[in-house]
Amino acid sequence: MSAAESVPITKRDLLVVSNLETHGKKEFKWLYRFLDVMSVSLAEQKLKDSYRHIYVLAADKASLANFTNSLESITQDPDLAALDVFIHLHGAPDRLWFQDRLIQTETLGTEIQSIVSHPSKLRALYSTACYGKSHAEGFLNAGFSVVNGAEKVNTNSPHDYPAFMNAWKSGATFDAAQEDGNSPEWIAFYDSIAQAAGFDDVGSYKVVEGDGQMTINEAKSL
Repeated sequence: MSAAESVPITKRDLLVVSNLETHGKKEFKWLYRFLDVMSVSLAEQKLKDSYRHIYVLAADKASLANFTNSLESITQDPDLAALDVFIHLHGAPDRLWFQDRLIQTETLGTEIQSIVSHPSKLRALYSTACYGKSHAEGFLNAGFSVVNGAEKVNTNSPHDYPAFMNAWKSGATFDAAQEDGNSPEWIAFYDSIAQAAGFDDVGSYKVVEGDGQMTINEAKSL
């Protein structure tokens, strides 16, 4: 497939992975519980007419094995051309916390490579995880064509996530959709709140790695 080849709604799916509560700071459990609910409900609300199916791994379902097995089972569908993934998990430099375990993202990329038999269907990965920029290489190596990620501790999701989805579903490139999310005013606002609450190393600006010119309607280039 070329980058210009069309991928209609009937041939693209979305997988949303969300679990912030399990490994979040105890004093912010209420906030993470709310964000877990909203990350799923916003995707279903905004993108229900943009994907054939929206699959969800949330709460105790957001385990590492469920994630990798879902990538394999979903991409096995012969009618599917593209699978996009949204990640709402806690992150550290080069690491992600799934519900059941912490994993190095380099190792995760290798595991995905070993499990997913149709990596050509892995397309775009959007992440709200802290230090997501450091995770990008692992996901690109796994087969995804474009990945985003925060430079440091990410606090800007209340603006970035819906802004990204609004632009992405309208046909904007991944780069342009992320640019809408990277509002300097909103980043400064949410980062300052997080710093006042005691969070260190805050930096919500998100970087795009890979094919940032991809749109929701296009196949990945091979």
